[in-house]
Amino acid sequence: MSGLKVGEAGVLESEMQQLKAQVRELQRMLGKKTQVVEVLRDATALAREKAAVAGSIVEAERHAVSAAARVLGVSRFNQMRTPGRR
Repeated sequence: MSGLKVGEAGVLESEMQQLKAQVRELQRMLGKKTQVVEVLRDATALAREKAAVAGSIVEAERHAVSAAARVLGVSRFNQMRTPGRR
């Protein structure tokens, strides 16, 4: 067993405080990243819904692919992949 030398307790306490601060910062960053993931998940779901609506409009042959995509803010690519669509 070795005992603490003069000044070592202060160094250990200082390192402990630095590590605690680092853990708090990492937890804060993780919270932000988790929030970003949740927002992106919601945005992806909304985009899928909008693409499905655009596809339904085009399939009903009520509007052109370009018009439906432009108004709903979705890509024309998804709407043009199905043969028979205009």
